[in-house]
Amino acid sequence: MDIKELCKQISSSAEQDTWIPDEEYSVFNQWDKEYYQSERENFTHKYRVFKSIASALQPSSIIELGIHGGSGADAYLTGVDYNATYVGYDNFGTAHDADGNPWEPADRCKLLFQARKFERYDLVQCDLRQIEKVAHADLAVVDAMHDYRNCYQDLLLCLDSQPKYIHIDDYPGELQFAVEDFARNFKENVVGYGYIPHVCGSCIIEMKYDDT
Repeated sequence: MDIKELCKQISSSAEQDTWIPDEEYSVFNQWDKEYYQSERENFTHKYRVFKSIASALQPSSIIELGIHGGSGADAYLTGVDYNATYVGYDNFGTAHDADGNPWEPADRCKLLFQARKFERYDLVQCDLRQIEKVAHADLAVVDAMHDYRNCYQDLLLCLDSQPKYIHIDDYPGELQFAVEDFARNFKENVVGYGYIPHVCGSCIIEMKYDDT
């Protein structure tokens, strides 16, 4: 299926989905929850898109660059009934809520996976600009620093791990330029890419490699 048609299919699936993110392990309960709660309908749809991406692609392995508290991970893994391996990369820096109380993203991720009885995961605490390689996966997710330079560098990390698909969140703006340049510079690897509308916007890149 053409990547743009696939994106349309995913968008349609998300529009029809009635799944609700688990309040306890979603953005609606994280350190800056007031913002997300004020946009609940839009962000519920966004995470339905994430779930629909995994459901359509059915990856057996997922890596995510920028996991934070695990709300995206829960959506992707729900899309495959938690039947995949997962590796999340983040600096997992301590955040603070509106009252100044500390909020630990890595702890929230571990509680999430414990609640799901999911053990096929690894959380890698790192500065993505200080590592040279990430794990191989069928689906790679780019959702860390949302600027041109860091997005492009994360795409290069993904290229080395040879995923079949790369999903980029918060796509419009600088990240769109990063994707366009990546597709132009690595046209021998990029089959195509398509856009999925939601409150932040998503892009999926389909990849190919010499040995596949």
